[in-house]
Amino acid sequence: MLGIPNVDNIPSILVIDDNQNMRDFLNSYLSNFFHVTACSSSSDGLDKINTKTNLVVIDYNIKGQSGLDFLRKIKSNELYSHIPVIFLSEDNESNTRVRGLECGASDFITKPFNPEELKVRISNLVIDLNNRSRFRRIKRKNRTLFKKLLVNS
Repeated sequence: MLGIPNVDNIPSILVIDDNQNMRDFLNSYLSNFFHVTACSSSSDGLDKINTKTNLVVIDYNIKGQSGLDFLRKIKSNELYSHIPVIFLSEDNESNTRVRGLECGASDFITKPFNPEELKVRISNLVIDLNNRSRFRRIKRKNRTLFKKLLVNS
């Protein structure tokens, strides 16, 4: 499944959209591939995000605290700053997409969108995140081994 080796490693996705129909659709579709937690506001999303969250899909134009505000908050939090964020928006203006990407969004998808494309983009970002995490662990392990070699030589 999506390059993810076993059921215990199914990625956790946080979906934040104030439109009930869109939220239900995303939850229903993405639940076939990921563990999904869905909520209706950015503030609710800030309460539900955790260290096991692998990716966030959020409506750029969500009512209340904006998607950009949410993004800025998690990117400034050391626990969550590594989590990829995909914006969904009906706004197809180039400056809107650029602003989201400049603030740290990993991707920006215009509504309406192909659900299969969203699934693939999520999968690619999660796999990339896992690869970077694995690389950091290997790098730390190699540093430790190198230090031991220096001490023992």
